[in-house]
Amino acid sequence: MKSISIIVFLSVSNCLFGQAYSSFDTTAIKKHFEFLASDALKGRATGSKETKIAAQYFIDFFRENNFVPFGENSTFRQRIFLHGSKPLSSSEFTLFQSDDTTALNFGKDYVLFKTGEQTYLPTPTETIFVGYGINAPEYDYNDYQNIDAEGKIVVVLDGEPDSDELEYFDGKFNSVYSLPESKIRLAMAQGAEGILIIPLKPKSDEEWGKKQREFSFEDVSLPARPGGIFAAYLRAHFANLLFEGTNLENIDLLDLHKKSSVNSLPLNSKISFLGKFKQRDFYDDNIIAGISGKEESLSDSYLLVTAHYDHLGIGPAVNGDSIYNGALDNSLGCAVLLELAKQLKAVEGELKRSVIFILLTGEEKELLGSRYYCSRPVVPLFKSVANINIDGIAVIDEFNSIVPVGEEYSTIGSFVEKVAEKNNLEIESIENTNYTIEAFARSDQIAFAQAGIPSLLLIDGTDYKNVDRATGMKTNLRYFSENYHTPSDDLNLEVNFNAVNQHAEILFQLCFELLTSENEPEWFEGSPFINERLRTIAEKR
Repeated sequence: MKSISIIVFLSVSNCLFGQAYSSFDTTAIKKHFEFLASDALKGRATGSKETKIAAQYFIDFFRENNFVPFGENSTFRQRIFLHGSKPLSSSEFTLFQSDDTTALNFGKDYVLFKTGEQTYLPTPTETIFVGYGINAPEYDYNDYQNIDAEGKIVVVLDGEPDSDELEYFDGKFNSVYSLPESKIRLAMAQGAEGILIIPLKPKSDEEWGKKQREFSFEDVSLPARPGGIFAAYLRAHFANLLFEGTNLENIDLLDLHKKSSVNSLPLNSKISFLGKFKQRDFYDDNIIAGISGKEESLSDSYLLVTAHYDHLGIGPAVNGDSIYNGALDNSLGCAVLLELAKQLKAVEGELKRSVIFILLTGEEKELLGSRYYCSRPVVPLFKSVANINIDGIAVIDEFNSIVPVGEEYSTIGSFVEKVAEKNNLEIESIENTNYTIEAFARSDQIAFAQAGIPSLLLIDGTDYKNVDRATGMKTNLRYFSENYHTPSDDLNLEVNFNAVNQHAEILFQLCFELLTSENEPEWFEGSPFINERLRTIAEKR
């Protein structure tokens, strides 16, 4: 799971579906959870022997419970061949100013977004300061206006223009324009050779420490990686070297940001980069099982229920602990998926449509498992009626409201409304558009949507039964600021299993609605994903 703003991922249900089905087996969920998040699995890094242990655990579960294997060659596996690369400290990053040169140290002075040959800058390359590196027409804002970035390294500030107004860059929330991925894509579109992002907290060793940890893990990709550019975070105290000889020399970047007086300008500095990398080729698996629908006219249509089982593995130690267990991200989601599958198996005679359960690898590596599946689906994309992705389960308290992330794109929201009404739950929505896009784009559901499949991530809302809203938000904030993508996302975290059970029940009911309805979800007119759906239908792909 990728981190997003706090209200979206307030993750934390005991409602029965018309009293027809029993509550989930909390003991079984705990068993799966404690195994997957244990130190023995060492954080389940993509391509590790521990992911293979987790994969075999899922296979054994599906086999023991008589699920249909939907993987390759009548197995439960979909094999994915991958390439891994880690920068070495011997990489050479050189900053040139006038007659001086400065050698920068990997990890200490800079970190890389991506590795490999596309990052090489063998000759000193000009730099140009391009503000925040943003072009946002709806705000009449363009850092690249009257700037020629072609063939240069663009130097940009982290984040986006400071604003108190929700109508301008979403106020105090982060819009999609603040994401480094957005800045990198725009730099590529402008013909830049690379991008350097400068954090706005130059004196914060804690913030830089987070960057060091985040980018210390192996970069994993499919062997045929699309073209890219050099992209790095540069430690902020090197900004003055870049800005030497300009009117930004010795300037306080944070003060500049707060005054909203950031303007683009040419720089007198150049950089070169000769990367040295430790590389390997390996495989991982998506694990795929299913239940066949019982109505002849609908059994050849499929609901996809997904959760990613990879996490970060072993990384820089924090308080003496180097195992990034990924307990809530996403061991608990996988545990719920297994028991959700078992509950649906128990009522398979009532299911009109078929359902496929996919335990995905590589989510933490830019959604590699889901993107690979969508490029090589085990059933045609146009016959896949919907995707329900599980990434983040309720753990704070039982809840009175839910947030269907992605409901604004398709009629899948109407199925959620039926379930909410039966359980006396309110539906919370994400109010501003950029915030909604960011929430929807941060996990595997976006890959299935881009393949034309109506998709949804269902999370708990902010109205809890026994915890006031402020306390719940504070608990959630603490998780994302202290535990998310750190070794402390482990079995020591407090988990309210009544909340887990309730969330699992709501997911069951939603899946049951989709699997027994004569109607299937459709994209709304104007949705960014509707054209791909029309293409897959026309091509029967």
